[in-house]
Amino acid sequence: MDPLSPDILERLRAASQAARTHAHVPYSHYAVGAAVLDDQGAIHAGCNVENAAYPQGWCAEATALGAMLMAGGQRALAVLVTGPGPDVITPCGGCRQKLREFGDDDLLIIAADPTGIRQTWTLGQLLPASFGPDHLSPQRHPPQGLTPCRAPPRWPPIAATTETAQRLQALFGAAPAVAVILGSGWGGVVDHLQDAQQVPYTELPAFEPTGVEGHMGAVVVGRISGQRVALLAGRRHTYENNDCTGMAGAIRSLKAWGVQVLVQTNAAGSLRTHMPPGSLMLIADHINAPQCSPLVGEPGNARFVDMGAAYDPALRAHARALAAARGTPLPEGTYLWALGPQFETPAEIRMFAAWGADAVGMSTVPETILARHAGLRVLGLSLITNMAAGLSHEPLTHAATLAQAQAAGDTAAGFLAELLQSLDEGTLASMP
Repeated sequence: MDPLSPDILERLRAASQAARTHAHVPYSHYAVGAAVLDDQGAIHAGCNVENAAYPQGWCAEATALGAMLMAGGQRALAVLVTGPGPDVITPCGGCRQKLREFGDDDLLIIAADPTGIRQTWTLGQLLPASFGPDHLSPQRHPPQGLTPCRAPPRWPPIAATTETAQRLQALFGAAPAVAVILGSGWGGVVDHLQDAQQVPYTELPAFEPTGVEGHMGAVVVGRISGQRVALLAGRRHTYENNDCTGMAGAIRSLKAWGVQVLVQTNAAGSLRTHMPPGSLMLIADHINAPQCSPLVGEPGNARFVDMGAAYDPALRAHARALAAARGTPLPEGTYLWALGPQFETPAEIRMFAAWGADAVGMSTVPETILARHAGLRVLGLSLITNMAAGLSHEPLTHAATLAQAQAAGDTAAGFLAELLQSLDEGTLASMP
């Protein structure tokens, strides 16, 4: 029996679409249907059922599996999931594991919308660390391979990203061309905004709250001398919950809203004596020291992102020209992402310097990967708040980092405000 034969695909699609019409979705209004093919050739359908107590709801895949069990089916070969479109949806993490209970890694996951079939994966592609009944045999062990810095990724549902983009549109109108993630020391640029409006991250479904002192946790939209810009006042760090996908929902929502450019800012420690505390550095490249990626497990070929020019050359040239015109030193350098939250040891800093790093920090790299995957152009700026471990006699503390960031914040915010003012749509359109 071939689950991909035209006859079976059509039966699955029709059953899934019919089930979708019965979905109980009074809260999200996002109706989903699913149809499961068992190993006897029977098809069992289900729809999503929402509940005011969110965790008590049922996904369409779960109700379809329930229908299969009620009919006596024991083994699933394929599941076709139909959403409203245009976004392609896949089973959530919980449903992927439920499917693994009744199928193997070769179980087919077929995504569709009312217009037809959109994309196909295997369960193993969507759930690379799957765990099923066969792993409970004494001869088998749970799958290994998740390193300490790579917790299972938790991508936000596409529905949450779509809803967030719609909320941003309703609150602020059309998206500005440029959005900025504000790291420590860069928050003063908010004071340069006119007609500022804001919404906390907690009111945006795809945004995760921040848990670090100095990060406000809000989207602020306004104008700098007529140029509209969106400021993300704070970011989620990998060290907060061992997950490097914390900014995935925010960045994908910005793209869905219509943003074209993401400006990344951070506070960093310097590995070079020509960049003392208070300096600015233009990020030319980065080193992903933990080798953690927010794209691990992401389906499809788009996950193989070219990072050869992750920090846009034309945007960097524009920033250098602006700095030269205003007499602001802006050396370029390579930023190294260290997982944290502890500061680095002097031995680690010596190793990082040998690798070619010029500055070190605990953010930015996952967001750059996510932004490039989403198709956003990226510009990166570091505010140097300290010399790295072993390069000065000062002890490293978060309080000292914040204090130095505040002391140099006016310089950083002033340059950033002027840079944002210069990035109008005409200038961006003229860049290669």
